[in-house]
Amino acid sequence: ATTPTNNGYIRALRGITSLDGVGAASIVNNTAGTPVSGKNIFLRGQPGQTAAVTILSDVSPGTITQARVTVPVEFGTPTTGTVALSGAGAGGAIIAVSGQTVTLTGLSVTTVNGATLTFTGLASPSPAGAGADGRYAFPLATCGTGGTLASVAVSPAAVVTLPIASLRDVDANGVPLDLSKTVAIEGVCTEENFNTAQISGFLQDNTAGINFFSFDLSFFLTRGNRYVVTGPILQFSGVTEISPAAVSDLIDLGAATEVAPVTLTLAQLLATPEAYEGSLVKVVNLSHDGAGTWGAAGVRLKDPSSDTTDPASTLIVSVSAGSAATVEPGYPAAITGIFSQLDATSPYTEEYRLLPRDEADVLGATQVPGYAPWAEAFPGIGAEEEDFDEDGVSNFMEYALGGVPNDGAIAPTPIYLQQDGALIMVVEKGDEAFMDETLVYTIESSTDLMTWGSEGFSLGGGGGSDIFATMPLGPQSPRFMRLKVTSPSP
Repeated sequence: ATTPTNNGYIRALRGITSLDGVGAASIVNNTAGTPVSGKNIFLRGQPGQTAAVTILSDVSPGTITQARVTVPVEFGTPTTGTVALSGAGAGGAIIAVSGQTVTLTGLSVTTVNGATLTFTGLASPSPAGAGADGRYAFPLATCGTGGTLASVAVSPAAVVTLPIASLRDVDANGVPLDLSKTVAIEGVCTEENFNTAQISGFLQDNTAGINFFSFDLSFFLTRGNRYVVTGPILQFSGVTEISPAAVSDLIDLGAATEVAPVTLTLAQLLATPEAYEGSLVKVVNLSHDGAGTWGAAGVRLKDPSSDTTDPASTLIVSVSAGSAATVEPGYPAAITGIFSQLDATSPYTEEYRLLPRDEADVLGATQVPGYAPWAEAFPGIGAEEEDFDEDGVSNFMEYALGGVPNDGAIAPTPIYLQQDGALIMVVEKGDEAFMDETLVYTIESSTDLMTWGSEGFSLGGGGGSDIFATMPLGPQSPRFMRLKVTSPSP
């Protein structure tokens, strides 16, 4: 076995007397009040962080008398006032700070008497992007009396939580670029468990979602709670997973705001499926294409506006073991669920599927809301033409644009963008209005705010998707745009 005593014996047999580069170190987060205290995890983008690096010798006999620790520049620069030394192996060591490095001279570090170097006033970075893994080494070099500082075999590393979108990159075969890397993430639970034998839940942050999987750990996730998870990135049948090795690798931060699904058409979802894998989505305007049955095996659904039955243009909806969505809806339907995959062979670029969680996720044709059932959720708001919250937007337009009619702080309006020499008006439909085929959205333009027409701009989107109106900018007379939404049913 590799023990300090065995290491010392082997070194003696080989005639090695130098202690240059011996030893090992660990790093923990000692920030007051942090939920990840005592671990090597740091929440991203946090000021006022405290990190403690503990050094021990891994050779017996063998005393480390000098050490050098380098703070990664992403955490900030240490000063003499933000560095402290403690521990039985600290002795009367002298601390010298130069730039990112802290050198300790006069240590008495052995296998049992360690020295802990504490850094205060650090700021954790915000790693992101395809190349980010959230690991930041604090390089350690050591030596004994009369020796020369040399790097230890493995330096301690701080692990900073990553945005989940950083783990969504895959190669041409659909394999995660971060496969086998150990990372830390923070996210809200969108599904507790889709598996009766193991744990298969899902977490999501404001960038993306991911499967949380464990073969044999015993714990319970709570939908709507926020968690910090550490573990290696794995893949199963095309699904990217994070798999903690121990229960202690899962930290429950308590209740959070539940994740709202992003509403998409089938074409929008399948245009960039990997971007949505693991996320909670709501797919609208789905109908049965005749293949499969509602249940675990899955039913294949399509957009009724398309005549294709090509599997690449359809979506499997599967009721997993842990799901309560056991009743098939009438069609067309709007179905919410976790967007996942079950593709057993490379390349992992097919067999995407939607996993509804419970009956509330399944909205059939007889349930598709119009204005009246939508308004029932906001009792007392009055008639369609009224403006209950006095935000300048009628109740009807709140419905059409996805507003909240009893909260004046949230006034839905079109979005205006200036891009490539043009003014773009973006109309985002409300989730319920998305499915309301009785609504007619009309964009008009005018040069004098009196006469309105459809000249001077081009339209995009429509149908179930959002609407885009593009107007070229130039020296012509001023031109204005407005949105009208009408319905034959008052």
